[in-house]
Amino acid sequence: YQTFLPDGAIHINLGGGDREPEEEFGFMEEYMAEGSPYLRALYPKLRDPRQPKVDKTFVAKLLGKARGLLEHPLTGPTPISFNLSPVGKVFKAYCHLAHRNRIAQNGGQLVALREIGSPPYLGKR
Repeated sequence: YQTFLPDGAIHINLGGGDREPEEEFGFMEEYMAEGSPYLRALYPKLRDPRQPKVDKTFVAKLLGKARGLLEHPLTGPTPISFNLSPVGKVFKAYCHLAHRNRIAQNGGQLVALREIGSPPYLGKR
């Protein structure tokens, strides 16, 4: 549905709160938010899986932040990485570190993972 949000919209992604405590926590389809320069994505802080699935106080803070963003709309495209979740930001940093030599060889420009063909690779090979 992110595709159909109007310019300047705020998308609040609460993450995979339906997982068991021993499973990983993540945010679905955040790549769509990251690739959408016309909206802002907000995410809750990572929580201890033993805590309640939804922290109502923090959701209220997210709604307040969304209100503030709507009152002061975007003046241009959303900067790169602003729409990534905390998990996505860590993964992006890991990819940069894991492939820093290849990035340096490419003049500091990013290289698509499919061109590298080594971990971290997001699909089965």
